[in-house]
Amino acid sequence: CELGDEAAVIIADTLRVNRFLVLLNLSANRIGRKGGSELAKALSANSTLEEIGLDFNEIGDSTALLLAKALKENTSLLALKLVHSGLTDKGIVALFESLTVNRTLRVLALLPENYPGLRGPLAERVVNAITHNNVVLRVDIFCVDTAFEMEITQALGANAERYGLVNSKENVRFEEILRGNRKAPWNRARLMFVGQGKAGKTATVRSLLGKKI
Repeated sequence: CELGDEAAVIIADTLRVNRFLVLLNLSANRIGRKGGSELAKALSANSTLEEIGLDFNEIGDSTALLLAKALKENTSLLALKLVHSGLTDKGIVALFESLTVNRTLRVLALLPENYPGLRGPLAERVVNAITHNNVVLRVDIFCVDTAFEMEITQALGANAERYGLVNSKENVRFEEILRGNRKAPWNRARLMFVGQGKAGKTATVRSLLGKKI
């Protein structure tokens, strides 16, 4: 699918007033700086979206700076995915430093294409931002210095322990159920249906919901 900037601007306008959508995946849609910037601005006004994927779009540092500003104001977003989205050190550091203010985001995935890795003072700034944030659980970025990599890993591990996600009773029970092929209450989950047009996705969803096809 190739929506482009024009469609992205329309989606951004919708996000400003939408109060129901929780997941938006716009990966690989030829969205550039114009569309990306409008989406970033919309996040400042949106209070329901929990995950947005903008992987494999050329949104660049200008959008990253606006996203960083939005993260300081947004209180609902849990995951931001920007893999291979034309970012450089400038945009990457700005996004990470927004974590010193944001206390909601759990996942920040960047990994620019052919990126050599953070180094020196920039890597130190990123490490400091993650260390002072006590909620983020996963970041996808590469540091040249393994010492910085280790500090990031330790900070993320401390956050996971704080939320009881490491060796928690719930995790142990879940793993036991999976290994034992046993049944358990489904509780709350999120499903994503991906496929080509006319592949039967809508019919499958309606069937699962008990609706007529």
